[in-house]
Amino acid sequence: MSLRSGVIDQATYLKQLAKTITAVHAGPGRFKQSLSASSFDAWTKYYKQDENAPNAISSYYAKGSLVALGLDLVIRQRSDERFSLDDVMRAMWHKFGRQFYEGKQEGLAEGAFARLVLDSTGVDIRAELAQWVDGTADVPLQTLLSTQGIELKWVSKEHTPTLGATFKPQGESLAIARVIEGGAAHKAGLSAGDTLIACDGLRIGNSAQALKELLAAYQPGDMVTLTCFRDDVLQSRPLTLASAPAATCELKALTPQADQTP
Repeated sequence: MSLRSGVIDQATYLKQLAKTITAVHAGPGRFKQSLSASSFDAWTKYYKQDENAPNAISSYYAKGSLVALGLDLVIRQRSDERFSLDDVMRAMWHKFGRQFYEGKQEGLAEGAFARLVLDSTGVDIRAELAQWVDGTADVPLQTLLSTQGIELKWVSKEHTPTLGATFKPQGESLAIARVIEGGAAHKAGLSAGDTLIACDGLRIGNSAQALKELLAAYQPGDMVTLTCFRDDVLQSRPLTLASAPAATCELKALTPQADQTP
């Protein structure tokens, strides 16, 4: 809507979309909690997140927007650009929304969306809904966006080895805020709440930047010893540093066709 109305240009739109894609793919929890489950459990899980949230849940807001994008691209592709998600939303409003607000009809029933899409566009999206909404599969945006002349690629913005965790200051030390499942910290047995003291005997300090500067002296694959406190118990943890993943999405319009942004 912002692009179509001229509030932002195409480059800004693609930058914002890439940011959303990056954020969704940063959470391993998207492979454990489906979009439908995320919506159903919103008040008990999404709005009550803990330190393990990125590993356990998905965002029905952010991932939901990518599913809508994926459905739009599927409809465009299979209808030879004759229809889009716009047609579905208009049909939904005329058949359900307007009459519902006038008190004449019930809203759209759960499970009725696929039929609405089929009736309004002739496209069967039941398989996509099963995979992307009721399942935990990623929307294949790289393939789908290429049909609109938009290139999606993953790049690494960091060259320093990573621990696969996020941090927060705690006094004069640095505490682990969250540990990403499968990362170096997770494999080393570190947990959220652990307070990092030193790396190979060198004091870390109380900032993530200080830790990053220490790690810049190492290469991915190097073994380091992290000294930390867990519940006032001093521990030493051997850890194998990992390469920073290619986890940042970048989008680029390759052809004039991409001017008609989905």
